[in-house]
Amino acid sequence: MLLTVGDSFTAKRWDDDRPWPEILGFKMDLPVVNKSAEGMSNLYIFRNFIYELTVNPDITHCVVALSNWDRLEVGVKGGTSNKYRDVWSPTKTVKMGSDIKKYSEELYNAYIQYYNIKYYIDCTIGWISAIIDLCKFRNVKLVITQLVKPLAISEQFKNEDISDFLKSHKLFNTIDRSYIHGFKLDSQSIALTYDRDAIWWPFCGKYIKEFGTNNYCMGLHSNQGSRYTKVFDLHPNFEGHNMIAEEIYNGFKK
Repeated sequence: MLLTVGDSFTAKRWDDDRPWPEILGFKMDLPVVNKSAEGMSNLYIFRNFIYELTVNPDITHCVVALSNWDRLEVGVKGGTSNKYRDVWSPTKTVKMGSDIKKYSEELYNAYIQYYNIKYYIDCTIGWISAIIDLCKFRNVKLVITQLVKPLAISEQFKNEDISDFLKSHKLFNTIDRSYIHGFKLDSQSIALTYDRDAIWWPFCGKYIKEFGTNNYCMGLHSNQGSRYTKVFDLHPNFEGHNMIAEEIYNGFKK
């Protein structure tokens, strides 16, 4: 059985969507458990990984598709709204660079005032290390990939010396890179705003501005469910999901 965990680049976004986990499961002849949801953080990904790996003894393969490292996850009171009722442990995510009007002023101010980019990096490094160790212990074949840009790098974080911080981070330097596929888990690459060698590069607004639309992202569309009305969507289209599935399939074979 194949377990996949991630955010909107991994989730099934509408009923007739066929995201890369389904394509990969077909290629590998494995049933799929996809515990992903739109807009979620790496904390959400880690919690769902732990949950499924613990309760499901049939999992033999796992793909962890990391979200933006600097997404702050907070609990949602009640969890009865339509948007969150189907998400395990309902949460809401604050994302760097997003419109402040999406969040309460108190929440956004706390995010800006109290949370440092090194905190997010330290958390994700710990989760990556634990995921690798648990899969080794359970003899689960693992690929960790990054389908969205790791760090949003807003104005407040531009002066942070991220590369030097990573170089001196002892746990970061112990991570077994053989489980990493589709991006470079090194100090220089994580600190870059854009990495043209990473699997997430074709899905960036920067790519679109430089080269125009590509065959992998959805682009402008208006008919993928009631939530989407004339938007430019950087999420993978069918070709994009095929590309991701092929890349991760190769990651399992290496």
